[in-house]
Amino acid sequence: MRSMHNKRKQIALLLLTSLFACFAPIETMASDDCDFSKANLPTPSCSISYSDYVYISWSALSGDCSSRVRNYVVYRSTSSTFSWSEVTKLCTTTNKYYYDRSCGTYYYWIGVTDDKTGLIYVDYNKKDWGRRNADGCSCSFSTIDLPMPSCSTSHCDYIIISWSAPKLCSPSVRNYVLYRSTSSTFNWSTTTRLGTTTGTTYYDRTAAYGTSYYYWIGVTDNDTGLIYVNYSKKDMGTRNSSGCDDCDFSKANLPMPSCSDSYSYVDISWSAMTGSCSSRVRNYVVYRSTSSTFNWSTITKLGTTTGTTYYDRTAVGGTTYYYWIGVTDSITGSIWVNYNKKEYVRRAYY
Repeated sequence: MRSMHNKRKQIALLLLTSLFACFAPIETMASDDCDFSKANLPTPSCSISYSDYVYISWSALSGDCSSRVRNYVVYRSTSSTFSWSEVTKLCTTTNKYYYDRSCGTYYYWIGVTDDKTGLIYVDYNKKDWGRRNADGCSCSFSTIDLPMPSCSTSHCDYIIISWSAPKLCSPSVRNYVLYRSTSSTFNWSTTTRLGTTTGTTYYDRTAAYGTSYYYWIGVTDNDTGLIYVNYSKKDMGTRNSSGCDDCDFSKANLPMPSCSDSYSYVDISWSAMTGSCSSRVRNYVVYRSTSSTFNWSTITKLGTTTGTTYYDRTAVGGTTYYYWIGVTDSITGSIWVNYNKKEYVRRAYY
């Protein structure tokens, strides 16, 4: 009887197990977590160093939606604001680059097509702009490419204004024009024109202490002579009034050389700088000429030294030389020379 009872229990257990298996949850197919509206959509990068196209590139989509990318869509517009009714669809591609060979300045966006739904997703904030480098296309100075000034106000006797050269139309830049105003609004009739330069740095030495100035950078078109300014690109600077010295190299007592002819060299010596500019002396620069008139284009720079003696071992026997001593300002890097302070010596034959 016990054997029969145990056999019944085993049958009942098998029936229950089979019944539970019938109602056990079926494992669902794996689903992705892709949400294109939250995905890190591509940002275009425009290379404009080419004369016949703009090279647009971007990184492949990564994350949960990467497996659902059908292709990328390149959009372009002359406006910085994305509008479906105004943008131009340039192409669809599985590549991560595109060559735009059109003339003009444009903004670019990269769309991503969802392979399941066919919908295209674009992050309107992720854009870049580009224009073919000056070539057969007519060059026009676009406001988006005009320089943005940056003011350094850590100096007590000037404000340094610096900027980057335009990426586009660089061959057409004649020079840069510096503008300054105490107002943050650019006004042609009241804004002060400080000067012009072909470089990308300017020292404003006329700024008054305690006054805040706004600066703009204009660009002169070499072809037309017109000056272009982006009124929105400005920076503010104030001269630093702490720790200022009274150094003025243009009024300083610059060194007077003293020369003597030795057997194998000419000995040039001078006294170290004294006064308010003495702490700003980076080094001394020795100049030589066969002319008594100092001329930057023909003068010979023999060398630099932090001492007050220099040996000219290249002087030729029988030749009369004139010597000057320049002083390098450690802050600005400018070299100051008093052209009237010179000494000469006739090199003897030995």
